[in-house]
Amino acid sequence: MATENIHSKLPPELFHYTSVEGLESILKNQYLWGTHWQHLNDERELSQFNELLPKIIRPSREAYIEKLCRNKSLYRKITKQWGSIEKCCDYIVGGLSKALSTGVVHDDVDEQILDFFIASLCTSQGAPREVHQHGLLSQWRYYGQNGGFAIEFDTNKLLNLIEI
Repeated sequence: MATENIHSKLPPELFHYTSVEGLESILKNQYLWGTHWQHLNDERELSQFNELLPKIIRPSREAYIEKLCRNKSLYRKITKQWGSIEKCCDYIVGGLSKALSTGVVHDDVDEQILDFFIASLCTSQGAPREVHQHGLLSQWRYYGQNGGFAIEFDTNKLLNLIEI
């Protein structure tokens, strides 16, 4: 049985805090700029990515393994040796996640398999009522110094735009 789709667990809205210049660029060009991972102002963004990566990868890998097992006896035998599709998937997802995170996030540019950029979004889901009404204080402290903005995105519409 495939793992529940991660999208069903996402909050209904996501927020992007930005400067005046950032908002002007987003409105003018109709896209979000990402920050190169080595220039993030919050190192937790990268660790959160590494925590989330296996959850993102797992549903497609589990579905693929199930499909292979239905159609190929060799894969049924291999999966049986692992004990279950879930255990086989754990191994594959763990290895793939580690390879991606270490091959992408590497201080030595020659060791990186690709570069990536991050557009950070946050949610007020699970936060106190004041956060729902006024936003995250930590974000306002950073982006509000010279006038900043919190842009609210409908999560489902955003996912449709980026075709996840």
